[in-house]
Amino acid sequence: MGTSVSPCLWVHNPVAPTQELMDMMAPLVDKYGPVKHIVVGSAAIEHKIYSGPFSKKFPAADVWLPPKNWSFPLDLPLEAYVPFYPKVGRCRLTLINQR
Repeated sequence: MGTSVSPCLWVHNPVAPTQELMDMMAPLVDKYGPVKHIVVGSAAIEHKIYSGPFSKKFPAADVWLPPKNWSFPLDLPLEAYVPFYPKVGRCRLTLINQR
């Protein structure tokens, strides 16, 4: 017997969670299920900086970040760049190499 997998969405390199974007995503969530994974695989600031606010729109999603991605252009703690991640227990933040 195979295992049952619930349909869900994966968002790769999120952008600003504007109302327009959330309106565009609503039918996708309705059709394919909830956002379960938010993957920030880009070093581009426009994806890194919005990953926290975007993840607040989908608090049940896991957020995946590559290690050292946040050390460019300055080597600062993750919280200095993105102080907006949901509180612990609402979403998991995982560095990809640590899984």
